[in-house]
Amino acid sequence: MEEFVEYLIDSEVEEKILRRKLFDEAKDKFGVLPLNEIYFFAPALVTGGGEEIKYVNKGDAAVHQSILFDWG
Repeated sequence: MEEFVEYLIDSEVEEKILRRKLFDEAKDKFGVLPLNEIYFFAPALVTGGGEEIKYVNKGDAAVHQSILFDWG
């Protein structure tokens, strides 16, 4: 577990893998989320969405995950 935490807090991982800048833009646009919500891409990346703030939305985490699982 310690190695995983060290990986997550690495500044290069935070920027390149976790896309910190995009997360900060989403937080500025939508505000802090309640525990049951997430930021997500709409349309989803697998359906042609892009990794840009214009494609970011927010919503219920369980519903969004269920939809993605249904798509396979």
